[in-house]
Amino acid sequence: MSLQDRSLGRGSHGAPCPCESGLGCSKGSGEVWILQRQKADAAKNPNTARLLQALLAQGIAARPVDPGRVDQTGGPWALRLAGQPVAAPRGLIGRSGSNTGAAARALSAMLETIGTAAFPTATVLALAGDKLSAGRLLAAAGLPTPDFAEIGPTADPHAVGARFGWPLVLKAARGSKGRSVRLVERPEALAPTIADLLRQGPLVAQRFVAESRGRDMRVIVIGGTAIGAMAREAPGAHPFRSNIASGGVGRSVVLSPDIAELAEAAARTAGLEIAGVDLLLADGGFTICEVNSAPGFVAFEAVTGIDVAGAIARHVATRLSQH
Repeated sequence: MSLQDRSLGRGSHGAPCPCESGLGCSKGSGEVWILQRQKADAAKNPNTARLLQALLAQGIAARPVDPGRVDQTGGPWALRLAGQPVAAPRGLIGRSGSNTGAAARALSAMLETIGTAAFPTATVLALAGDKLSAGRLLAAAGLPTPDFAEIGPTADPHAVGARFGWPLVLKAARGSKGRSVRLVERPEALAPTIADLLRQGPLVAQRFVAESRGRDMRVIVIGGTAIGAMAREAPGAHPFRSNIASGGVGRSVVLSPDIAELAEAAARTAGLEIAGVDLLLADGGFTICEVNSAPGFVAFEAVTGIDVAGAIARHVATRLSQH
C-alpha cells in the first residue's frame, strides 16, 4: 500500500478502508473467527460450542468460519463471506489442526499483516500441522522424541527394520485423531501399508514404544502453562491407539512438575500458545509423541473437571487486550 493510498484511507485495490466504509477495521470489529472446515453446522461441534460459550463469557463476539468460503481476492479490506462484505476479525482461532488447508493459512497470513491476532499464526500453523517438521524441531531442541523418519513407497523393509525394529508405527505427516496411524507388525506388511496411507501425503515411520502400547498422556498447555493432564488407554486385548476419538478411555492424573515442564517446552518449541501435547511412557519417563495445535478438549474437561474452553477464552482475551 502506498503512502497516498494510506492518506486516502484506501487499500491496495483502491477500495475504501473499512474504517471509513463502516465495516470496521481488524481491531475495531472486535469479532473472533474460529477457523474450521464446515461439513455440517460447526456450532454443533461440542468443542466449538464450548469455545463460543466461553468467549461470549469474556465479552468476545465469535463465530465459526470456514476459510474455504471466505473470498480473499479483494485483500484484507474487502473480504466477502457467503457473497456478503464482512469486516476483518480481530482474532483467529485455528481449529482444523493438521487438516488445516492452504486457504486457512493464506487467510491467516494476510490478516496478520493488518493486526489480526492469530492462534496460532500461519507460520506456526504450517509447521505444527506437519508431524515431520514438528518432530524435527523438537528433536533439534534436544527434547525427547521416538526415533522417526520420512518414508516413501520405495523403502527397503530390511533397512527400515534395522533402524526401527518391528513392529513400527507408520502415520501420515498430516493427520489427526489417530485415523491415519498404523502399527506395522512385519516387513511384508510395510509396502501395502505405505500404499494405503500414501494418498494422504508424506508419511512418517516412527519407532514403536512398547512400554506405552495402548497408553499415553494428553497435556493441555495454554499461554505457556500446562493446566492439566489426562491419561488415555485403549480398550481391548491388543490395544494400540489410545486417542479418545478412536475409542480410548481417559482418566484424570496428577500433573507432576516434570510432565508440566516437558509439555510446556514442547509447546514453546512448536510456537503454540494453545496446544495438546501427547506423551508416551518410555524408560521410566516420558517422550513426546506429538504436539497438536487444535486439541479436542471436551472429553478432557469431562474427565479432569478443568475448564479448558474458559482457559482458552481468557488467554485470547488477554492477548487481544495487549495486541
